[in-house]
Amino acid sequence: MTTKQQIYTLEDTAFFEAVKAAFAQHPEAKGRYALASLALEHSMDIDFAKKSGFSRAEDGRIITEFVDREASAIESTSHRTCRKWDADGDCLDWWEPPI
Repeated sequence: MTTKQQIYTLEDTAFFEAVKAAFAQHPEAKGRYALASLALEHSMDIDFAKKSGFSRAEDGRIITEFVDREASAIESTSHRTCRKWDADGDCLDWWEPPI
């Protein structure tokens, strides 16, 4: 049994194989995108229907803070990029580059 098989359930393995095939079909996207686990967010009980993450780079770390989706901070940002989104296309984590 490989390490991947030990980590993922059979369903997850099939999903990752399908994603791998999609990257093979679209090699130009391979270096721009990656899958991210939401394990840390789930361990913190983050409700993405109510919260949105904002990430920033600081001293070699990526720091993510979660705020209410209704908060004015979300509406007022202008140069943000979605860093992580769900299967429905809803943004879960925004990144605003320093200007």
